[in-house]
Amino acid sequence: ALYSPAPAGARRQSMENGRSTGSCIADVFRIMRSYDFWLVNGYFIVYISLCHAFDAVEGSLLEHYGYNASLTSWTAVSCGVASILSTVFEARCIRSATEYRCALLAAAGFLAASQFIGFGCLYFHWNGGMFIFAVGIMGLATPGWGCACELGAEVCYPAREATVSSILEAFSNLGGVLSIIVVQRIIDGGGGANVLALLGFCALLGGCLLLCLSGRLRRTEAEAALGEQERDEEASCDAIKVEDGVVPVVKENTGGEDWRPLWMRSRRRTQAGVACAFVFFLVFCRLLLFLPLSQLPENLSVVEQPQTLAPAVAPASPPELAKVHGSTATSHFAEPANYLILCGVRASAKRKRFEKFFNRTGLAFTVVECAKGGVKDISSAVTAGLIGPGARHANNGLTAQGLSRELLMGRTITHLRLLKAMLEGNITVANIIEDSEITLAKYRERRAELLARLPEDLDIVKLDARRPAGRKVQFGRGSWMHGNIFRMVSTLSPSLNNGLTNYVITKKGAEKILNKSKGFDSFGRWEHWDQYLLSKLLKESSKKKGAFVGFAVTMDTLSTNCASTRPKHRWSNECKL
Repeated sequence: ALYSPAPAGARRQSMENGRSTGSCIADVFRIMRSYDFWLVNGYFIVYISLCHAFDAVEGSLLEHYGYNASLTSWTAVSCGVASILSTVFEARCIRSATEYRCALLAAAGFLAASQFIGFGCLYFHWNGGMFIFAVGIMGLATPGWGCACELGAEVCYPAREATVSSILEAFSNLGGVLSIIVVQRIIDGGGGANVLALLGFCALLGGCLLLCLSGRLRRTEAEAALGEQERDEEASCDAIKVEDGVVPVVKENTGGEDWRPLWMRSRRRTQAGVACAFVFFLVFCRLLLFLPLSQLPENLSVVEQPQTLAPAVAPASPPELAKVHGSTATSHFAEPANYLILCGVRASAKRKRFEKFFNRTGLAFTVVECAKGGVKDISSAVTAGLIGPGARHANNGLTAQGLSRELLMGRTITHLRLLKAMLEGNITVANIIEDSEITLAKYRERRAELLARLPEDLDIVKLDARRPAGRKVQFGRGSWMHGNIFRMVSTLSPSLNNGLTNYVITKKGAEKILNKSKGFDSFGRWEHWDQYLLSKLLKESSKKKGAFVGFAVTMDTLSTNCASTRPKHRWSNECKL
């Protein structure tokens, strides 16, 4: 009774007498037979499900796109302030039940706008303030809850309001649980910010359902009829007292106004419109979210592919392993050539640490000294076309994160020279490792098993990626790869899947990286060479021909980075020099 005056005295008693006096089950069946109820219920399911799903994945989405998850505290403040303002406006401006539909349409519009703005903020990497603003708009949709329950009570009268509200909340909570599961699976599948666009279209679809209502407000009609009856009774009493004549009583038109357009006043046309909107929604989902799945290689789109797996072997000597995992195995690739890049101080100690673990694999490696990153190295790299001309000014100073540009450029030039030598030589696959890495147990076997499962058009796979993200590749639960391998997709932020301290690269991938690195100078938004490459290459991962094919392995699966280990890390003792 917040938006319409509560009946008083006899009128209240008449309203109560007019309500359903049957059992709750009878009320439920009466509600379920109402066409308008299912439209309101559909809207409410979309409304609640969208709010639950967004709240569940907001933090993970921000982290996926390189924002600080603490931003959610500011979004909560923004949403809270907006919800208070919208509630005050709702209480002051909504005076009758005829305004419920407009309020719900406005709420659906606010929800859709917030999701689309949030999508744009993440996809185009806008300032975090835009995301806070988007969630604030979402807070303006707060009246949707109360107005939906009131409208449901209107269209289901004479059923009890409590029964109607309970059924609405039961359906909406089930929808909220399902939406969280679906949205999280889409994110795990590499959907990224596309889920916000999907939620925005869902909000619009929920608003469209309200356009199909019959227009009858049964509770308001009952109140109007009771008011007219009271006036007739009062007029009859006055007529008895008036001797000269009967006091005329003017009757008001209490019939519900049909606000729908002419083309919607036919039930069949309404149902056809809903069906067309639903089909459009399914087509959109297919194009937006599920189309990239068709671009997966066949050996990755199936969970189990025994024919592509290298035969399982027990720990064996290096010659035996070479027979299994060499160029004659089922893998598309020959065993990679191994390179160790030595940089910075205490190079000899770092080499001994690396040898201690890498020699257990029975593999040989070649040591590559790191470039100094001075004027001479940078000038020669620019002349050779490895980096951009702007890098000539990157021989001193610090980056925005406080790292030495000279050291950063030295590592970058070392990697690029190695890739160029690989492109000009006979090496088809290389495993490039920096001196901060140590390999873990079964490194050789697991690396070979992983390469046997990756597609033939592979460009690069990062074997120790920080903040791995993308489309999770499914393997059997008994496999060490299950849940640890991600395919990079175009919707990811360059701040994810970082780390070129241990990676396997093909000749085709080396060529792509050399071409994209020609403009790198360590200035601008992406100061790190790794992030700069991802900002260029990820855009090509959705192409049909010549697409970038990259994968990432979670940290501490094949190797661990000693430069990022904490004092209480399980490999901290092994990392000591």
